[in-house]
Amino acid sequence: MVRKIVLIDPATRQVLAHRGQLDGLRRFRYCPHLGLQALAGASPSREVRIIDERLERFDPASLEADLVGITVRTGLAPRAHELARVFHQRGISVVFGGPYTTLTPDLALADPAVRCVVRGPAVGAWNDLLADIEANRAQRVYEGKAQAGVTISHVAAPTGPYRPSTALVQITQGCNFKCSFCVIPSLYEERFVAPSVEQALAAIASTEARLLAFVDDNLIGNLVFARQLFAGLRGMGKRWFCQATLNVARDPALVALMSEAGCVGVNIGIETINSAIWEQQNKRQNFSCELTAAIQRLHDHGICVSGGFIFGFDQDDVTVFDRSLDFMARSKLDFAACHILTPYPGLPFHEQLKREGRILTDDLSRYSTYEVVFQPLQMSPDQLQEGFNRVVREFYSIRRVCRRFVSAVQPLGLSSAAFSAFGGYVVHSNLNRGLPIHA
Repeated sequence: MVRKIVLIDPATRQVLAHRGQLDGLRRFRYCPHLGLQALAGASPSREVRIIDERLERFDPASLEADLVGITVRTGLAPRAHELARVFHQRGISVVFGGPYTTLTPDLALADPAVRCVVRGPAVGAWNDLLADIEANRAQRVYEGKAQAGVTISHVAAPTGPYRPSTALVQITQGCNFKCSFCVIPSLYEERFVAPSVEQALAAIASTEARLLAFVDDNLIGNLVFARQLFAGLRGMGKRWFCQATLNVARDPALVALMSEAGCVGVNIGIETINSAIWEQQNKRQNFSCELTAAIQRLHDHGICVSGGFIFGFDQDDVTVFDRSLDFMARSKLDFAACHILTPYPGLPFHEQLKREGRILTDDLSRYSTYEVVFQPLQMSPDQLQEGFNRVVREFYSIRRVCRRFVSAVQPLGLSSAAFSAFGGYVVHSNLNRGLPIHA
């Protein structure tokens, strides 16, 4: 009988090594993995514990559990397998889920310590998996399906490792675009699923949290649904952040509605300032409006903008770093989430580079999006790594953080400008102490 379940979100070895040096305010910024909370919610008759290794120390050799589930991103696969072997030696069944098992289930199952894996959203297969394990008929692979529904993170008890100031919310699953480098279409079988607007609004109204972070991959994936959702959020007194594609800024009325509904920040996948790369990577949504004008329109409505950037495309040469920094400054971008192009095993992009002899390592711990794992076309691996590091350090330098704060006060308001500056300072502080970018 599976009575006690432990769900683990592993951390990188760098984070584990530096955990004692990380800022104490992380417990206010971090929330337990929302996917794991969904699994906990789908296990009402069982005792479930969620462990986030970024915050919490534990001993796998003495942890009590009947079943261990580990959510695995590709860069964390070595740590996940390390943990699984300890549990396996103690006779505890281990289940893997997440992008790693969705893209490369055979690789995960090559380890005898992994009893079974879930491909896709695990909550869609969780009850069948538990029943099969209890009946000793577990399959090797379970196929999870995206399901319409709403998941909201619970506020942690005062004695827990978390003190989150923000509740995580997921309403939709998947994305209606298919960018070539992205894992989301594989995770959700190229589907976009949403509940009814009434169900979404009722769930949001039920949480006491005033600050929300929508973790949907593209909250405006269905524009009709999004407009009805935003209209319903007006008057609730919630302030929220979300992720959306660049075409969110094409419609002034939509941006105004988001602002009225309480939106204070949006993360947009800009990826690159080279439009030829958008065409090659099937990111057609970025052609919907000019970048600087899009950011300005969002700022005009008091909405912070975080831009996602990826370095290392075939068209990128060593000039891309200075050009990107110049754009970030000119556009008054509030945050920059920078990554190195990473060809995850299991994606067609990885197979392409492998055929071309450009994969430099099979060490999955380096597939973190912060290290170079392939041979770039127009620069050396060292040039890509050094250029990437320089962009991050320069963007989050104290000089630029202070400059952004001053310029953001008027359009965004003091509280949003201060929030942006604080986030920049945290990244600067960690980098200055030699800690990982993603600490």
